[in-house]
Amino acid sequence: MNSLNLRDRQLRVNPINQRNCLYIELNTFLRIIGIEGTGGKIKLIIRSGIVKVNGESETRNKRKLHAGDIVEYIGKKHIVKEEMIR
Repeated sequence: MNSLNLRDRQLRVNPINQRNCLYIELNTFLRIIGIEGTGGKIKLIIRSGIVKVNGESETRNKRKLHAGDIVEYIGKKHIVKEEMIR
């Protein structure tokens, strides 16, 4: 019975849950900001480890980015904006 109450409480915190659901994948974000090349080339760029997300190297192609995350590529920093997220 306690687990049901806890679950109900978690579902009531809807704005937090909803925010966590809104994201853009790293590979899509790189295409939007103008990284040239095919999806395969972008995938190789990410897997090489030269892309940083919030200051840390990221090698996951489908990393979920949320509004406010900072993506760095070749010394340029790009902020993920809410309007970029579906």
